[in-house]
Amino acid sequence: SDSEFAYEYRHGVESFGAFTYVMAAVLRRDRNLSFNELVEKTRNTLLKDLDFSQNPSCIGPSSVLTKPIPG
Repeated sequence: SDSEFAYEYRHGVESFGAFTYVMAAVLRRDRNLSFNELVEKTRNTLLKDLDFSQNPSCIGPSSVLTKPIPG
């Protein structure tokens, strides 16, 4: 949410935005996701695997958010 910190994830000697890093990793594993599924999987990884208390969200028409991400 916009009131939360945007955490950095350190991978070796490089740092990345935690959300961006995890979202890209989720997309590399599974290209057949809706926008809602992508955000949910990203949120779960941030919270459960990396222990970051970031809660990403995706705002838009439900008719778009429930469809597969074009790619």
